[in-house]
Amino acid sequence: MSSKKKSAGISEKERQQAYKSLVSILTNHGYTIRREKLRQGFGWKAHSGSCIALEQQLVFIDSRMPLDDQIAFLIAKLLNADIQASPEELEDLPVRYSEQLLQVAA
Repeated sequence: MSSKKKSAGISEKERQQAYKSLVSILTNHGYTIRREKLRQGFGWKAHSGSCIALEQQLVFIDSRMPLDDQIAFLIAKLLNADIQASPEELEDLPVRYSEQLLQVAA
């Protein structure tokens, strides 16, 4: 999906709710999520990503990324970490996103 296009059929409010739900799922599974302006400039090439610091699992999301890209990043993190969200955790997500997470669990 192009980062410049909005998700077809999903409103800004629904995408914000999806972002919050995905953050909540990761938080419930022991991750700390930080959404910040990651440093940029000459000699710097920062990307959203995760790390372990002082035994904390941290996920950094560049707040300047389009919301659709932030959502895609969180979904990829859930899939890569093999986190299976409960049906209750998925109920607030638009079907488009919850299906992505359920396909892998099946």
